[in-house]
Amino acid sequence: MSSFSSLVLRILEKAAETCLFWEGKILLRQGRLEEFVNHVMDPEFDYKPYLKQVNPYYARHGFKFSMVEAEYNSRLSGVKSDLYISNTFFRHYLVPFLNGDGKNVDKNMFRKLLGNGNPRKKVAFTMAEQVTYNMNGVFYDGNDDCISPDEAVRLVMAYDKDLIVKPTLNTTWGKGVIKLSRNERSEEKVRQLFAQYRKDFSFEECVIQHPDLASLNESSLNTVRICTYRRPNGEIKYLFSILRFGEKGSVVDNASAGGNFVGVMPDGTIKRKMVKYHSLEQHPFNHALEKVPCFERLKATAIHLHSKLADLNYVGWDFSVTPDGIPVVIELNQSPAVNGFQMTVGPAFSKEDLDELLPLIKQRKVSCQAFPTITFADKRGKSARIKG
Repeated sequence: MSSFSSLVLRILEKAAETCLFWEGKILLRQGRLEEFVNHVMDPEFDYKPYLKQVNPYYARHGFKFSMVEAEYNSRLSGVKSDLYISNTFFRHYLVPFLNGDGKNVDKNMFRKLLGNGNPRKKVAFTMAEQVTYNMNGVFYDGNDDCISPDEAVRLVMAYDKDLIVKPTLNTTWGKGVIKLSRNERSEEKVRQLFAQYRKDFSFEECVIQHPDLASLNESSLNTVRICTYRRPNGEIKYLFSILRFGEKGSVVDNASAGGNFVGVMPDGTIKRKMVKYHSLEQHPFNHALEKVPCFERLKATAIHLHSKLADLNYVGWDFSVTPDGIPVVIELNQSPAVNGFQMTVGPAFSKEDLDELLPLIKQRKVSCQAFPTITFADKRGKSARIKG
């Protein structure tokens, strides 16, 4: 290549890099308010008067966010506060700072990382039995042995219980989760599903849930979302929880799929008001269930399992409970939204946590292209490094 061609190539590369940089700046300035408006907010809520109201708490730490989400959340939760986390802060600053570069890990991998099959595990928990799963186009059986697509079909056909089929990579809002009952199964149907999902999915058993949870809605697996957080000193702590249950006839309980959710207090007591996305209307939670079953056990399990995930400092755990009280890890989420909790109980992070985090985040202000690298040392002297 001639020197002139090399020069032109470098100029073009620099121009492309500059365009990407400014595109990122514009996206960051625009923030994620549009996502909140379209995905969460009641369309009747007039948010424009709050667009120019700067959140005073975050402004003191060098972050300029509006009061739109704080105002909306306070109307539902009844807690007036400027500590509410906005989608812009959550997506562009908090999660990248705590969990690194944002590359999602296939949820099939977490089964191994958590040690579900370890007979000597320190905390009793279980996960749904996998009949077959697919990672990057390759099929495996429940023993993690590589198998052919034909063998995967045979395993599904031979399983004599209902199954849940779900994607395992880049999954959000319960999309793509279906129930495959025993009586509607055929080889043709299974092959159609393989072709539809293409890769990165799982066929696993339908969990038999605790009767208290099943009583909320029999058609869906109703889950407890628990979020845990690793502090800069390495301590892993419980943050918040919500209880989710589907509408009658629905298979999934996700709020984004029309499900209901209620806030859960730190002792497991269920708030007596129920909310939904796209509505400022509050509905009374008149169900007889007053506390989440085995809640202290769920919290302890979440904290213990989080200690196994060195590169994730903020995790959302979806739990069910077996009829005999054993926690069931349905899945974990690497960037669990805070909207559900903030709409029902109040700010997701305490002032003490935010006072500790915000100066650290400010030191390494995150743009759409740059992510921080920081090492959190835990009590054993080991480190949980966030990849940059």
